[in-house]
Amino acid sequence: MDFYGSLMGDRVRSIQHIDVAAMREGIQLDMDQKHFLTSHIIVKEIESALKDIGDNKSSGIDGFNAKLFKHCWHFMKVNVIVAVNEFFRTGVIRKNFNKIVVTLIPKGDHAKSINDFRHIAGCTIFLKIISKILTARMRFVLPSVINKNQAAFVAGQDIHNHIHLAYELLKGYDRKKGTPRCMFQINLQKAYDMGSIGDYYEGDRIP
Repeated sequence: MDFYGSLMGDRVRSIQHIDVAAMREGIQLDMDQKHFLTSHIIVKEIESALKDIGDNKSSGIDGFNAKLFKHCWHFMKVNVIVAVNEFFRTGVIRKNFNKIVVTLIPKGDHAKSINDFRHIAGCTIFLKIISKILTARMRFVLPSVINKNQAAFVAGQDIHNHIHLAYELLKGYDRKKGTPRCMFQINLQKAYDMGSIGDYYEGDRIP
């Protein structure tokens, strides 16, 4: 608990507001895109999200995986649809749906320290369905607001292009003349460690 608490941070009592002025300086969604994101959730979206969850993915704290929901969909369908729509209507998710069980998986045969384990989060099917729906909708609008220089984790873009670009830039860094410049390396450990806790994304990438 101490290790992951220091890595990911603790509960924030006050959240800073979004800088609206800064957001307006960038690319924004048009009205049709905004309407698409906030439109009513239809049954087909819920069923598609459930179908997209692998049968053998880790189950939630209730022990139920996607295979059970698919097998029993003929009589669970109504309750699941009501529960999912309740979240999108109210913006509040029930505590039982939002509980996650975390399991530590050793990265190798001789795992000793906490760094030698990868944490896998078992989310409830309801939470996975909700995240799948949100991801599916954002997939259609994100390409219009993501800058072309964003290469990592974007389908169709290659992070290796940035490696080549960095190599070319470094060639001229030893020149004494020219404009001031600097280069810094970002540690992505926290990004990967925090991202892996939500395995309900299941490798989704921005299109």
